[in-house]
Amino acid sequence: MTRRGIPLTFHSSHPKPQRVRFKLEMQTSDSTENPQVPTEPHIVWEVLEQGSYRKSRLSKRKKEQIRLFDISSIQKGEDSPMNFSTFRSANARHSILITLSDGNVFLFEASDEYEAKKVIHGIRWVEARLTFNIIIGNTNVCSEMLSLGTQKAGDMTLTSGDMLDMTNQLVENSMKKLT
Repeated sequence: MTRRGIPLTFHSSHPKPQRVRFKLEMQTSDSTENPQVPTEPHIVWEVLEQGSYRKSRLSKRKKEQIRLFDISSIQKGEDSPMNFSTFRSANARHSILITLSDGNVFLFEASDEYEAKKVIHGIRWVEARLTFNIIIGNTNVCSEMLSLGTQKAGDMTLTSGDMLDMTNQLVENSMKKLT
């Protein structure tokens, strides 16, 4: 999921569902002083042009993204109370619903039910493992996990300041969920 991404279909207000490449990436700072400072993990998707997944070129559109720590739930479509009449082409058994803490919902569809379960469990596992290791301050595991979506996988080393920033972000998002 992290390097090449997973092909999914994104259902939105766009007239037609869009084929996307869905992956986990560590976002870096926009600061000109320190452009490579990691900020926090995001789920990112890019719209693919027509054609097979391997041969598809990414369209010129900007990447869409969700901050990993903003996710309040992720579930299969058939397990949710969502009314699929808006997304008639979506198969609830293959669908992945991501709900953010602000109430926004994103609907993706995998090729089959097994792939949907893999995506859901994979995101849950990554978020749980990353959150646990941020809380206990394990920079090695966090560096390893967060470097997977970068160009130079394995080269990222987090400082104690980076860990503190991510911990603060995690705590802030958790506090928002409680209020």
